[in-house]
Amino acid sequence: GNEFALFAPVENGRGAGSIAERIVRAFDDPCKLSNLEIKIDCAVAAALGNSADDDPMDVLRHAQIALKRAKQTKKFELFSSDNLDRALHRFSLETDLRRALERDELELHYQPLIDLESGKLNGFEALARWNHPRDGLVSPAEFIPIAEETGLILPLGHWVLETACTQLAVSATRPEMAHLTVAVNVSAHQFSQNDFVDQVLTVLNNTGANPQRLKLELTESLLVGNVQNIIEKMFALKSKGVGFSLDDFGTGYSSLSYLKRLPLDQLKIDQSFV
Repeated sequence: GNEFALFAPVENGRGAGSIAERIVRAFDDPCKLSNLEIKIDCAVAAALGNSADDDPMDVLRHAQIALKRAKQTKKFELFSSDNLDRALHRFSLETDLRRALERDELELHYQPLIDLESGKLNGFEALARWNHPRDGLVSPAEFIPIAEETGLILPLGHWVLETACTQLAVSATRPEMAHLTVAVNVSAHQFSQNDFVDQVLTVLNNTGANPQRLKLELTESLLVGNVQNIIEKMFALKSKGVGFSLDDFGTGYSSLSYLKRLPLDQLKIDQSFV
């Protein structure tokens, strides 16, 4: 795939780091392909085999564990027991997350959305939370990336959408809440599914939720893909009354020109961009 192993004689971690620096520097200049210049990112990690008794495959596995960390930190990583502990913890969370939906450990929290001028409640944003039986509340910053990487984001996202729409239908029966909207976060992986539009319309039909009270919140990273396909899906749902919000705008994936093409109701400018 896109991973390569280099075996080299080094005295210590500093020697491995020196080789890593040379590898990263080699990628500083863009590659030329026809008339294009392509910048390639590179993550480097290392594990040391300290004696002739070390199992070479163990050393390679340790390097792969450190490489996962390097891809996250964007820095050179030397394998350590901390790397191993993190990897084991992540594997444990991944295993438990697969069972969390079946065991009803996931719950939705509803964050109020307030109009700053009037001070009135406009709606809610549905936020997934995981109440782990052993670890308590697990941060979304920890389990959402795992769900994204493993594909578990698809059943998780569908559960969030269905649960939020069910609550939306219940709220509509109360006159003081009938005008409120519910925003649901949708991952790029979800939205890229060929039948995503049908999935949303089926959930709305089954729950009886008003599509005009549902807002799908997309992240700017979605715009890296087939933009025309994204626009077509958005307009298909928009024609049924579903609203759209773009989150994390300004983090580098899109430009102002996209705003002319997307049927957006709301724009959330990323804090770093502000």
